[in-house]
Amino acid sequence: MHFSLWKKVVTNNHRFTPDRYEYHQVYFLNSLLITTIAVCVINSVMNITLFKCYLGAAIEIIALPLTVAALVYFHKTNNIKTASLFAVLILSMVLAAMIYTAQNKHFVLVLVCIFPPIAYFLLGVKRGTLASLLFTAMIFAYMLLGRNNWDPAPFSDQALFNITFSMLFLAIVLGNYEKTRKIYADALKEKNSELSEKSAQLKLLLDSTAEGIYGIDKQGNCTFCNKSCLRLLGYDDQEQLLGKNMHLQIHHSRHDGEAINTEDCMVFKTITSGESAHVDSEVFWRSDGTCMNVEYYSYPQYNSGAVTGAVITFTDNTERRQTEKRIKDFSTLDVLTGLYNRRRLDEKLKDIDIEKNLPISIIYGDMNSLKLTNDIFGHSAGDELIRKNADILKSVCRQQDIVARVAGDEFVILLPGTSTADAEKIMSRVRAELAKSNIFAVKCSMSMGCDTKNDALEDINITMANAENNMYKEKTLNRKLVSTDILNTIIASFYDRGKREKEHSLHVGELCRCIGEAMGLPAREVKKLKEAGFLHDIGKIVVDENIFSKQSLTDEEEHLLAQHPVAGYRILSLFENTLDIAEGVFSHHERWDGSGYPKGLKGEEIPLLSRIIAVAERYDSLINGREYIRLNKEDALNDLRKLAGVKLDPQIVDIFLTKVADQ
Repeated sequence: MHFSLWKKVVTNNHRFTPDRYEYHQVYFLNSLLITTIAVCVINSVMNITLFKCYLGAAIEIIALPLTVAALVYFHKTNNIKTASLFAVLILSMVLAAMIYTAQNKHFVLVLVCIFPPIAYFLLGVKRGTLASLLFTAMIFAYMLLGRNNWDPAPFSDQALFNITFSMLFLAIVLGNYEKTRKIYADALKEKNSELSEKSAQLKLLLDSTAEGIYGIDKQGNCTFCNKSCLRLLGYDDQEQLLGKNMHLQIHHSRHDGEAINTEDCMVFKTITSGESAHVDSEVFWRSDGTCMNVEYYSYPQYNSGAVTGAVITFTDNTERRQTEKRIKDFSTLDVLTGLYNRRRLDEKLKDIDIEKNLPISIIYGDMNSLKLTNDIFGHSAGDELIRKNADILKSVCRQQDIVARVAGDEFVILLPGTSTADAEKIMSRVRAELAKSNIFAVKCSMSMGCDTKNDALEDINITMANAENNMYKEKTLNRKLVSTDILNTIIASFYDRGKREKEHSLHVGELCRCIGEAMGLPAREVKKLKEAGFLHDIGKIVVDENIFSKQSLTDEEEHLLAQHPVAGYRILSLFENTLDIAEGVFSHHERWDGSGYPKGLKGEEIPLLSRIIAVAERYDSLINGREYIRLNKEDALNDLRKLAGVKLDPQIVDIFLTKVADQ
């Protein structure tokens, strides 16, 4: 209990713990002040009652409240420097009073030896030396002034006590110092051990993070770095970075090579301003000279209220930037063509609509054959057609022109500084380039219209609307011509595959005409029959041409080939000129007994046009087909007789045998 109270007093209510450097000074200072209070009380009483030395008593009486005040002050403020100065001053007063009382009797001057170690212990080397010199000078001056009254000191019990007391006090001072030093050393060792353990844990934690982390001092030199920092920057060991200027090492320039001055470096601004920074638009340079996109945070580091450096954490955000770019591109670019989309076009329209760009022309274009391509060849072919048209527009237009895909088959071209005449020249070049290009069997073509804004007061949106209206006018006026051109392109593409297909189509068309005339059909129907016979296999355009050269087909190939009547129907129904023969072509592989395709019709359910084509096609295939199935005329006619009423219309077969075969 008493020991605990004593320890509480001499450590200022436990405010100074053994792990603090000042612990031994505080312990000794409090002990000294308390001892001085006791000495002052005892000596003042003895000087008054026994020695009648009232001046010495007065000095000690004055020292007593000063000592109490110093002790209270120290416990209130914990200001060890000021309290130590007071303690040394009071000690000099007390020792001076004792020497004044006893002079040189009984070796009292030995007490002078107490002062220097206490002064050094509490004040340090410089102040302790100064205080010791001043105290020595004061005692020496006192001795000189009173040298006539100084008698030799007899060696008595009192002298032995004074010498012993002084040496004991010195031993206590040194022992206290050594004891507190050892306590502090043990506490410091334990604290260092804890710090080492925490440092190891912190290093393990830093090395286990995915983010790169490094620290720099105020000059920008690397003070530490974790494993992720080394990995991301391409270094093998931290010694390759420690002590190096990290700005010059990894952050010296931007992605395009533009140098970054230290004044503009956000990391250095953290050190100069004391504020943290976040940057996600710069690069760090790797050891191999390549750079990577990074996002980094820079935090200032403080010591005693002053910025001593910074800690930087960073990640490679190349993938995130690419993702953000893709997202941005998705919102502003057409994914299929890479052109601007409607949203981005509207933004560009506002940017371009300024007086210095006048005149501003706008071309509005609409592809003529996208629906047909999608319907016949599928949407992948349609996508390829769109890309082809987009590529042609980009190749024809100038660098300052803006090309956008604003709908499925619609394109807009913004032409700053372009008159109507120049815009029409650009449209002519586009048409010429489109005419040279085919996708599958479809010729690229586009209906276009343009309008020009010549005055700053005109509304650019009206210019856009006028260009669109002019496009629709052209599309309407040239619809038949465009349709005919597209159909002729498909037919020509199909017959370009081989001579036999074209000859077969011509023969079937001619036989159909002959059958129609033999049946007494009107001239209009006979003409339709001939056209249907000529185009009956047009649907084969969607079938891989390699299939036609094979002697035997797989089940899958048979199925693909059987789709050609459906494809032919889709093609012919898209054009006004061939709409009336589409149904006949669709059913020309139906059979009289219902065994045909694609719908399994039988008898007179099959359109007359289809039944006539079936007879004509069968006959031509037998006499003009591949060599391994080719028959002479007589055998071919016998084959028709066998199929009459089974696969072929018997009446049409009879007409063919009696009125057509002999022609």
